Amino acid sequence: PELQSLATQTPGLIKEGDPFAKAAISEELDRLVLLYRNNGYMRFGRELLIGLWDTLDIELLRPMLDPLEQLELLQKLKERREKPTADLEIRLKPGFDSSKLKKYYVGNVTIYPDLLLDTAGLTRTESMTGDVKVISYRNMFKPKILPANIFLRHKDLYDQRNYFRTITRFNSLSAWRLTSIEPVPRKDLDTADFIIRLTPARKYSFVANLEGSRNNNTVSGNLFGIAVNVGLQNRNFARAANLSSTNIRFGVETGRDTATDIKFIQTRQLSINHTFLFPRSIPRMNWLPEKIRNSFRTVLAFNASLIERRQLYNLNTINGSWGYEFVWGKKSITLRFPNIEYSSFNSLPLL
Repeated sequence: PELQSLATQTPGLIKEGDPFAKAAISEELDRLVLLYRNNGYMRFGRELLIGLWDTLDIELLRPMLDPLEQLELLQKLKERREKPTADLEIRLKPGFDSSKLKKYYVGNVTIYPDLLLDTAGLTRTESMTGDVKVISYRNMFKPKILPANIFLRHKDLYDQRNYFRTITRFNSLSAWRLTSIEPVPRKDLDTADFIIRLTPARKYSFVANLEGSRNNNTVSGNLFGIAVNVGLQNRNFARAANLSSTNIRFGVETGRDTATDIKFIQTRQLSINHTFLFPRSIPRMNWLPEKIRNSFRTVLAFNASLIERRQLYNLNTINGSWGYEFVWGKKSITLRFPNIEYSSFNSLPLL
């Protein structure tokens, strides 16, 4: 009865009068499976359902003696030949496994935040953070940061959407490269425990590249530029899955500048950027709707640049900002407050 009630609470994909199609029936079966898994039936599967269709109307086979009823029956047969229909019934497959019709609640949640294949010789540490048990081998992450990223909460009715939200959340954080969640139903009980295994990514990433450019200008002449870019990324800053990124760029422009009559290095440029990205709101904004709060990121950024244009000008700039990035519906919003920038411009004789 509860499965029937859930099925009728939400509109189905098949409606009376629609063209008959097996693909539509298949989509309806998938919808029902997803609906039941989102409402506690964790082990419910497609194999439990079948769709039966019947092109005969049992009423048309009932014998009648009244001539008026027979005329009405003939009219119905004529209409059915002109517009054939099939009655569809979705039911549980005979001989189904009744244990798969059990509603489950979330029991104990255990997380391994730094699990690799080889744990031999490593010290295992266990701690409780709220209702989450944290088992660590390398002490790479602070246990307190983990529960906020887990949507399978103790004693809640199992919802498959929270299962996938948890996987998606950890996969979106660069500190980990692989996430798996194993449900462990308790025998003869309506509770399932969950084991979350996280494989950490490499902590540091280094990138370097070389750029070249050619500039033909009627005023400045032919100039050739070359620049070196170096970037260092820390995917687990402060052991809290924060992303720290540093980028340095140095470039020069050479050639003969007809405007300044300088024949070698025309421009020198140096820029440094350092950004901290925290995958949560700082401070905590629990008053925000959960959907927005889960997409929040806090950004602390520093930028500095020096540009020397020989005989023309020197420009020095420094910038610092604190801001937030989040998703609101289909929009991505960025706020910066405060955003402070200071620039120093020094003109030279040939400007």
